[in-house]
Amino acid sequence: MLDITPTASYRVNELVSVSAGLDYYWAKQAQLDSSLAELQGRGSGLGWNLGLMFRKDVWSLGASYHSAATVGIDGTYTPLDTTLVALGVLTPGQTAKLDLNLPWRLQLGARYAINPQLAVEVDWTRTGWSEFDKIQVKTRTGGTVIFTDTNDWEDADAIRLGLTYDVRPTTQLRLGYSYDQTGQTDAHFSARVPDNDRQLFSIGVSQGLGQGFNLEAGYMYVLNEDRNYAGDTQYAGLGSDVNGSTAVAGTYEGNVNLFAIEINKQF
Repeated sequence: MLDITPTASYRVNELVSVSAGLDYYWAKQAQLDSSLAELQGRGSGLGWNLGLMFRKDVWSLGASYHSAATVGIDGTYTPLDTTLVALGVLTPGQTAKLDLNLPWRLQLGARYAINPQLAVEVDWTRTGWSEFDKIQVKTRTGGTVIFTDTNDWEDADAIRLGLTYDVRPTTQLRLGYSYDQTGQTDAHFSARVPDNDRQLFSIGVSQGLGQGFNLEAGYMYVLNEDRNYAGDTQYAGLGSDVNGSTAVAGTYEGNVNLFAIEINKQF
Protein backbone atom coordinates (compact mmCIF):
# COMPACT_ATOMS: atom_id res chain seq x y z
CA MET A 1 0.00 0.00 0.00
CA LEU A 2 1.24 3.47 -0.96
CA ASP A 3 0.32 6.45 1.26
CA ILE A 4 0.51 9.81 -0.53
CA THR A 5 0.23 12.73 1.91
CA PRO A 6 0.12 16.25 0.43
CA THR A 7 0.36 18.64 3.39
CA ALA A 8 0.47 22.41 3.87
CA SER A 9 1.93 24.11 6.95
CA TYR A 10 1.55 27.66 8.28
CA ARG A 11 3.67 29.47 10.85
CA VAL A 12 1.21 31.36 13.06
CA ASN A 13 3.93 33.18 15.02
CA GLU A 14 7.43 32.63 16.40
CA LEU A 15 6.17 29.85 18.69
CA VAL A 16 3.35 28.04 16.90
CA SER A 17 2.99 26.30 13.52
CA VAL A 18 0.01 24.32 12.21
CA SER A 19 -0.49 21.94 9.29
CA ALA A 20 -3.28 20.14 7.45
CA GLY A 21 -3.39 17.68 4.61
CA LEU A 22 -4.85 14.61 2.95
CA ASP A 23 -3.93 10.91 3.18
CA TYR A 24 -4.47 9.09 -0.10
CA TYR A 25 -4.09 5.32 0.30
CA TRP A 26 -3.45 3.30 -2.84
CA ALA A 27 -3.57 -0.46 -2.40
CA LYS A 28 -1.62 -1.53 -5.47
CA GLN A 29 -2.22 -5.19 -4.63
CA ALA A 30 -4.22 -6.74 -1.80
CA GLN A 31 -4.07 -10.47 -1.15
CA LEU A 32 -5.99 -12.08 1.71
CA ASP A 33 -5.61 -15.84 1.44
CA SER A 34 -6.50 -18.70 3.75
CA SER A 35 -6.62 -22.47 3.38
CA LEU A 36 -10.22 -22.09 2.18
CA ALA A 37 -9.96 -19.39 -0.47
CA GLU A 38 -7.87 -16.82 -2.30
CA LEU A 39 -8.86 -13.16 -2.44
CA GLN A 40 -7.00 -10.68 -4.62
CA GLY A 41 -7.73 -7.10 -5.62
CA ARG A 42 -6.78 -3.44 -5.51
CA GLY A 43 -8.32 -0.11 -4.56
CA SER A 44 -7.91 3.25 -2.85
CA GLY A 45 -9.23 5.40 -0.03
CA LEU A 46 -8.98 8.92 1.38
CA GLY A 47 -8.33 10.38 4.84
CA TRP A 48 -7.03 13.61 6.34
CA ASN A 49 -4.44 14.80 8.85
CA LEU A 50 -3.77 17.75 11.19
CA GLY A 51 -0.59 18.84 12.95
CA LEU A 52 0.55 21.33 15.61
CA MET A 53 4.06 22.39 16.66
CA PHE A 54 5.09 24.62 19.58
CA ARG A 55 8.70 25.68 20.05
CA LYS A 56 10.20 27.80 22.80
CA ASP A 57 13.82 27.89 23.89
CA VAL A 58 14.99 24.30 24.49
CA TRP A 59 11.51 22.77 24.24
CA SER A 60 9.60 21.52 21.19
CA LEU A 61 6.10 20.11 21.63
CA GLY A 62 4.15 18.52 18.80
CA ALA A 63 0.87 16.76 18.02
CA SER A 64 -0.44 15.08 14.89
CA TYR A 65 -3.62 13.24 13.99
CA HIS A 66 -4.39 11.06 10.99
CA SER A 67 -8.04 10.16 10.48
CA ALA A 68 -9.40 6.69 9.97
CA ALA A 69 -9.94 5.77 6.32
CA THR A 70 -11.70 3.11 4.29
CA VAL A 71 -9.97 1.56 1.29
CA GLY A 72 -12.43 0.00 -1.14
CA ILE A 73 -10.94 -3.18 -2.63
CA ASP A 74 -12.27 -4.69 -5.86
CA GLY A 75 -11.03 -8.09 -6.99
CA THR A 76 -11.74 -11.81 -7.29
CA TYR A 77 -12.65 -14.49 -4.74
CA THR A 78 -11.60 -18.06 -5.52
CA PRO A 79 -12.49 -20.99 -3.19
CA LEU A 80 -9.79 -23.67 -2.84
CA ASP A 81 -11.81 -26.41 -1.13
CA THR A 82 -13.67 -28.16 -3.98
CA THR A 83 -15.57 -30.33 -1.49
CA LEU A 84 -17.14 -27.31 0.20
CA VAL A 85 -17.94 -25.85 -3.22
CA ALA A 86 -19.71 -29.07 -4.20
CA LEU A 87 -21.69 -28.98 -0.96
CA GLY A 88 -22.73 -25.39 -1.63
CA VAL A 89 -20.88 -24.02 1.43
CA LEU A 90 -18.56 -21.97 -0.82
CA THR A 91 -19.34 -20.39 -4.19
CA PRO A 92 -17.02 -20.82 -7.22
CA GLY A 93 -14.74 -17.96 -8.27
CA GLN A 94 -16.43 -14.59 -8.73
CA THR A 95 -15.78 -10.87 -8.67
CA ALA A 96 -15.83 -9.45 -5.16
CA LYS A 97 -15.36 -6.30 -3.11
CA LEU A 98 -14.58 -5.37 0.48
CA ASP A 99 -13.98 -2.31 2.64
CA LEU A 100 -10.63 -2.33 4.41
CA ASN A 101 -10.86 -0.05 7.46
CA LEU A 102 -7.58 1.64 8.41
CA PRO A 103 -7.10 3.03 11.94
CA TRP A 104 -6.83 6.62 13.10
CA ARG A 105 -3.51 7.66 14.69
CA LEU A 106 -2.89 10.27 17.40
CA GLN A 107 0.70 11.17 18.26
CA LEU A 108 2.02 13.52 20.96
CA GLY A 109 5.71 14.29 21.33
CA ALA A 110 8.14 16.41 23.33
CA ARG A 111 11.77 17.25 22.58
CA TYR A 112 14.24 18.77 25.02
CA ALA A 113 17.64 20.13 24.01
CA ILE A 114 19.99 19.21 26.85
CA ASN A 115 22.72 21.32 25.25
CA PRO A 116 23.42 22.64 21.73
CA GLN A 117 24.61 19.19 20.63
CA LEU A 118 22.47 16.67 22.56
CA ALA A 119 18.66 16.36 22.55
CA VAL A 120 16.15 13.80 23.79
CA GLU A 121 12.61 13.17 22.53
CA VAL A 122 9.73 11.06 23.81
CA ASP A 123 6.58 10.26 21.81
CA TRP A 124 3.28 8.60 22.66
CA THR A 125 1.09 7.19 19.89
CA ARG A 126 -2.45 5.85 20.14
CA THR A 127 -3.63 3.79 17.16
CA GLY A 128 -7.35 3.21 16.71
CA TRP A 129 -7.20 -0.45 15.73
CA SER A 130 -10.83 -0.82 16.84
CA GLU A 131 -11.64 0.53 13.36
CA PHE A 132 -10.27 -2.77 12.01
CA ASP A 133 -13.33 -4.61 13.30
CA LYS A 134 -14.04 -6.96 10.41
CA ILE A 135 -13.35 -7.84 6.80
CA GLN A 136 -16.59 -8.54 4.97
CA VAL A 137 -16.34 -9.80 1.40
CA LYS A 138 -19.33 -9.16 -0.86
CA THR A 139 -20.18 -9.84 -4.49
CA ARG A 140 -19.38 -6.82 -6.62
CA THR A 141 -22.85 -6.93 -8.20
CA GLY A 142 -25.73 -7.25 -5.77
CA GLY A 143 -23.66 -6.89 -2.60
CA THR A 144 -24.37 -10.41 -1.32
CA VAL A 145 -22.11 -11.28 1.62
CA ILE A 146 -19.68 -14.10 0.71
CA PHE A 147 -18.05 -14.34 4.12
CA THR A 148 -17.15 -12.21 7.14
CA ASP A 149 -13.84 -12.23 9.02
CA THR A 150 -14.31 -10.77 12.51
CA ASN A 151 -11.12 -9.07 13.68
CA ASP A 152 -12.40 -7.11 16.67
CA TRP A 153 -8.99 -5.53 17.34
CA GLU A 154 -8.48 -3.06 20.21
CA ASP A 155 -6.87 0.38 20.28
CA ALA A 156 -3.17 0.17 21.17
CA ASP A 157 -0.39 2.43 22.50
CA ALA A 158 3.24 2.90 21.55
CA ILE A 159 6.00 4.70 23.47
CA ARG A 160 9.11 5.91 21.66
CA LEU A 161 12.36 7.41 22.95
CA GLY A 162 15.00 9.05 20.79
CA LEU A 163 18.40 10.70 21.20
CA THR A 164 20.23 12.91 18.73
CA TYR A 165 23.83 14.07 19.01
CA ASP A 166 25.46 16.58 16.68
CA VAL A 167 29.04 15.41 16.22
CA ARG A 168 29.58 18.52 14.13
CA PRO A 169 27.25 20.99 12.37
CA THR A 170 26.82 18.70 9.35
CA THR A 171 26.79 15.30 11.09
CA GLN A 172 24.15 13.95 13.48
CA LEU A 173 24.02 10.56 15.21
CA ARG A 174 20.66 9.06 16.28
CA LEU A 175 19.52 6.34 18.69
CA GLY A 176 15.97 5.12 19.27
CA TYR A 177 13.88 2.67 21.26
CA SER A 178 10.16 1.88 20.95
CA TYR A 179 7.66 -0.38 22.63
CA ASP A 180 4.56 -1.06 20.52
CA GLN A 181 1.46 -2.83 21.78
CA THR A 182 -0.55 -5.05 19.48
CA GLY A 183 -4.23 -4.47 18.88
CA GLN A 184 -4.88 -8.16 18.20
CA THR A 185 -6.56 -10.09 21.01
CA ASP A 186 -6.43 -13.85 21.62
CA ALA A 187 -10.17 -14.06 20.93
CA HIS A 188 -9.61 -13.25 17.24
CA PHE A 189 -6.02 -14.30 16.65
CA SER A 190 -5.21 -15.24 13.06
CA ALA A 191 -2.10 -16.88 11.67
CA ARG A 192 -2.46 -14.62 8.63
CA VAL A 193 -1.57 -11.66 10.88
CA PRO A 194 0.38 -13.18 13.80
CA ASP A 195 0.87 -9.85 15.56
CA ASN A 196 2.12 -9.29 19.11
CA ASP A 197 3.74 -6.65 21.32
CA ARG A 198 7.19 -5.75 20.07
CA GLN A 199 10.33 -3.80 20.91
CA LEU A 200 12.22 -1.78 18.31
CA PHE A 201 15.87 -0.69 18.51
CA SER A 202 17.31 1.76 15.98
CA ILE A 203 20.47 3.66 15.08
CA GLY A 204 21.03 6.23 12.37
CA VAL A 205 23.18 9.01 10.99
CA SER A 206 22.53 12.19 9.00
CA GLN A 207 25.29 13.78 6.95
CA GLY A 208 25.04 17.16 5.24
CA LEU A 209 26.39 17.17 1.69
CA GLY A 210 26.15 20.88 1.01
CA GLN A 211 23.77 22.97 -1.12
CA GLY A 212 20.78 21.77 0.93
CA PHE A 213 21.39 18.05 0.37
CA ASN A 214 21.42 15.54 3.24
CA LEU A 215 22.34 11.85 3.25
CA GLU A 216 20.51 9.82 5.90
CA ALA A 217 20.92 6.16 6.80
CA GLY A 218 19.38 3.99 9.50
CA TYR A 219 19.01 0.48 10.85
CA MET A 220 16.19 -0.92 13.01
CA TYR A 221 15.85 -4.29 14.72
CA VAL A 222 12.28 -5.33 15.52
CA LEU A 223 11.87 -7.98 18.20
CA ASN A 224 8.39 -9.49 18.40
CA GLU A 225 7.52 -11.02 21.73
CA ASP A 226 6.67 -14.73 21.53
CA ARG A 227 2.98 -15.49 21.38
CA ASN A 228 1.71 -18.81 22.73
CA TYR A 229 -1.69 -19.55 21.27
CA ALA A 230 -3.73 -22.59 22.25
CA GLY A 231 -6.49 -22.23 19.64
CA ASP A 232 -10.25 -21.94 20.00
CA THR A 233 -12.04 -25.25 20.47
CA GLN A 234 -15.26 -23.98 18.87
CA TYR A 235 -13.49 -24.26 15.49
CA ALA A 236 -11.89 -27.63 16.15
CA GLY A 237 -12.13 -30.02 13.23
CA LEU A 238 -12.39 -27.38 10.50
CA GLY A 239 -8.67 -27.68 9.80
CA SER A 240 -8.54 -24.06 8.69
CA ASP A 241 -7.90 -20.57 9.94
CA VAL A 242 -11.27 -19.14 10.97
CA ASN A 243 -10.25 -16.26 13.23
CA GLY A 244 -8.35 -18.69 15.41
CA SER A 245 -8.73 -22.46 15.37
CA THR A 246 -6.88 -25.47 16.75
CA ALA A 247 -5.22 -25.66 13.33
CA VAL A 248 -3.17 -22.53 14.11
CA ALA A 249 -2.35 -23.32 17.75
CA GLY A 250 1.32 -22.98 18.61
CA THR A 251 4.11 -20.56 19.47
CA TYR A 252 4.63 -17.57 17.18
CA GLU A 253 7.93 -15.72 17.21
CA GLY A 254 9.80 -13.47 14.85
CA ASN A 255 12.12 -10.54 14.29
CA VAL A 256 12.78 -8.09 11.49
CA ASN A 257 15.86 -6.23 10.26
CA LEU A 258 15.11 -2.93 8.53
CA PHE A 259 17.62 -0.86 6.57
CA ALA A 260 16.97 2.58 5.10
CA ILE A 261 18.95 5.14 3.14
CA GLU A 262 17.77 8.37 1.58
CA ILE A 263 18.90 11.64 0.11
CA ASN A 264 16.77 14.72 0.73
CA LYS A 265 16.97 18.29 -0.52
CA GLN A 266 15.90 21.36 1.45
CA PHE A 267 14.96 24.52 -0.44
